[in-house]
Amino acid sequence: MKKCFSIILAICMIFSLIIPAYAEEQKPLNYVVLGDSIAEGYGVVNSYSACYGRIVAETNGYDYENFGRAAKDSYDLLAEMTDCAEIDRHYANYRNYIDNYMGKPWPDSESEEYQEHIDAYRAYSKYFTIKNRCDVIKNADIISISIGANDYLCHPNVYGLAIGAFFMVNGITLNKIADKFYDNLCGIIGAIRQVNPTATILLQKVYTIWYGPAAIIFSSCTKRVNKMIDKFDKEHPDEVNICDITPAMNKHPENLADDCVHPNAAGNVAIAKIVLAQLKELGLGENTEPVVKYEGVDYNYYEYVFEKESTVKFMTGLIKFLTGNWSIIGR
Repeated sequence: MKKCFSIILAICMIFSLIIPAYAEEQKPLNYVVLGDSIAEGYGVVNSYSACYGRIVAETNGYDYENFGRAAKDSYDLLAEMTDCAEIDRHYANYRNYIDNYMGKPWPDSESEEYQEHIDAYRAYSKYFTIKNRCDVIKNADIISISIGANDYLCHPNVYGLAIGAFFMVNGITLNKIADKFYDNLCGIIGAIRQVNPTATILLQKVYTIWYGPAAIIFSSCTKRVNKMIDKFDKEHPDEVNICDITPAMNKHPENLADDCVHPNAAGNVAIAKIVLAQLKELGLGENTEPVVKYEGVDYNYYEYVFEKESTVKFMTGLIKFLTGNWSIIGR
């Protein structure tokens, strides 16, 4: 009887070791997407459920968060990642409000004390947003980053840049923007590594799907961004994995939204396929064929901006002509 009990006890001990290890092995990987409107999925109406990040997560069973936002450039992303790396400073602001302002009557709105109070409250509120993002990045296993195009497209002097690029007279200015993008990229990755030293980072290249007059302008910009991405990879080996999504978009106007900038529903699926293939190569996924649980609904930016249907058609046709995407006119 004693021998039998010892055997049962030994079996229980073995299972107590195996089961937690198995449960840990089955825990879903955490997948986080950072960056601009491409990351956000701006080219589809239901971007939350149909962007490429969501498709990748659904296909491989990842836990998923997306912090992509339209018009975000490398300066914006650097500020966000720096906030995460400096979370202690923001916690001090949080404590300052609790210790010195919370529960006290608000001063008169015309007084200097009122402004101090409101500034303290804003810093207190900002802490929660930063902490949430920081916690997600800290626990991420995989991070996809799409950034760089808006350093040109959303530049304060974008029209001046466009005219100069068209006549090929502002190469020095374009190079300076690219150099600053590189500095920002170094800061972004460095800040992420302070928070999360081990996550696999997929750094996406920027595509160009313009072939008309506008291509003269934007192609020179995207080439500079991609050159800096390659430079970072060369100078910081094993820090990131370059994810070249350009084959999903370049020469594939059928994957382009009507604004001729963002991937449509089909484009998001095509990008997801490239990301999935790379993740499988890295041993972080088993599937290469995207699982689309929610069909994307293509988004036309001009329908949102303009009320008249005739204006929408004119602007859509014009941008397709200028970008050389004649094949999707009237789609």
